[in-house]
Amino acid sequence: MKLNKARVFSLILAIAMSTTLLIAPASAANDKSNRYSYAGVFGADPGPAAPNYTLGNPVGIAKNSLNQYYVADIANGRIIKLDSSFRQIDQLSGIDMPLFVYVDNQGNVLVNELGTHSILKYDANFNFITSWGGPGTVDGKFNIPRSIVQDSLGNYFVSDE
Repeated sequence: MKLNKARVFSLILAIAMSTTLLIAPASAANDKSNRYSYAGVFGADPGPAAPNYTLGNPVGIAKNSLNQYYVADIANGRIIKLDSSFRQIDQLSGIDMPLFVYVDNQGNVLVNELGTHSILKYDANFNFITSWGGPGTVDGKFNIPRSIVQDSLGNYFVSDE
């Protein structure tokens, strides 16, 4: 993508694609998400409706098959769910430093809870399913889990620092 307006980010932690937009949770320096059209036009304004949320420090974002977005807000200890127009439609609070969010092949939402070194798994409506991990360096434990992916067989792979 070529942008027609120069933008400088000190740190981009995650991006998500949709059919018309690229969303880049911005750096901790400006604490807001930015969006671009595929033509490269910058637009922080989410459109005609003002956002019904504020973000303390967005550090991760994921998109589901319904073009809904999940944003990890580490400063507020929550995951917010946005519709395709970027309006908040749900929220999961009480997460101890969520560093990333991932939507798996079944539409479940996985969150890295950095404060507990764990991966938390919820359904699309934030009903808790399971968790795994915890602090440690042995198999099944994490130092600092950074990202997660799922293969076509349903196996999860977690990168750990």
